[in-house]
Amino acid sequence: MTDQNNIGTSTSGPRIRPENIKIICVDSNETDLKELERIFKFRAFNITLLGTAQDAIAAIGNKDFDIILADLHLSDGSGIDLLENFKEKSPDTIRILMATGADSAEVSSAINQGGIYRLITKPWDEDSLMTFVTSAVELTATRKEDLLILEEAKKNNQKLSDLVDSLETKVQENSVLLTVANRKIQSSYLNVIKTFLNFLEIKNYSLHKHSKRVGHYAMRTAQVAGLDEDQVQNILIAGLLHDVGKLGLNEKILITKPISLSDTDLLNYQRHPKMGRDSLQILEELDDVLNMIYSHHEHLDGSGFPRGLQGKDITQGSRILAIVEAYEEYKYGALDYNDGHQHAINMLIRHRGMYFCPQMLDCFLKIFS
Repeated sequence: MTDQNNIGTSTSGPRIRPENIKIICVDSNETDLKELERIFKFRAFNITLLGTAQDAIAAIGNKDFDIILADLHLSDGSGIDLLENFKEKSPDTIRILMATGADSAEVSSAINQGGIYRLITKPWDEDSLMTFVTSAVELTATRKEDLLILEEAKKNNQKLSDLVDSLETKVQENSVLLTVANRKIQSSYLNVIKTFLNFLEIKNYSLHKHSKRVGHYAMRTAQVAGLDEDQVQNILIAGLLHDVGKLGLNEKILITKPISLSDTDLLNYQRHPKMGRDSLQILEELDDVLNMIYSHHEHLDGSGFPRGLQGKDITQGSRILAIVEAYEEYKYGALDYNDGHQHAINMLIRHRGMYFCPQMLDCFLKIFS
């Protein structure tokens, strides 16, 4: 858990202090720039404030920045162009664009072009702003902490050995993560998966364990269904990361059953599949995984969310995730009462063909036979 003085996910070893997180804010509006200064200096971040794109570009060569927040309309150019420049010259800098509500629709198509991590709408709410920035801070802090750990490991062969063993234990903690490690997935993707799993563990330990169980059962179901190796791998990844969108929900929503949520909170809850997909756009070339995450609460009859997809519009992987997710929710009482495995199986069978794909449900049930 992070605290006011330390940022990072480890319980031991190097810690990243806020003053070591370097944030650059570029905004030609002096009032907004001063407000950003107040927000970040209060939290002890290392902040650089600039009013033009030209000054920001010049600053790239003088200092490595962890995060950049740039306004869409700068006095000497476009914030999107500036972020593209940062993407080229400082690819590890996490890029955040700020725009007015009227502008946000115009720039949505340009988000991927600039490799933008988040779009923050002006005028911002300070809590919402910090929610977005905190996720970026945690991501960059994790990167920094990993580098510090590796530097320490190089000083001592035994420490290096211990580190490798520790990482392997984490990655291979059960057959789920062991399978990921043994597949052809690039190491960068594996690091992203581990990072987001760490975020889930920090946010809610039960949610972290749930995600690993969903990944495991989804993978097993895909194997029983005879899907090819790449499909099984993607379903596993989607299962592990399917609830990443819940990182953006408040604790009240997380601990309340959906049936008991207010209309407003229920709408926010039902956005989490889309929030998860949007958060993971950095997983380039894994569109199938992103689609499964987006669709893991869809039902065959169109009664699911967030898009109300029906029948053939729901992919095999999404159908598998919907079954495993519902099994978990019935088994542990998220949907009704907590009555264990057999109750969950009975509820899945009751909704066979209505909510759940009959063929994929049969494959899932074979796991327990």
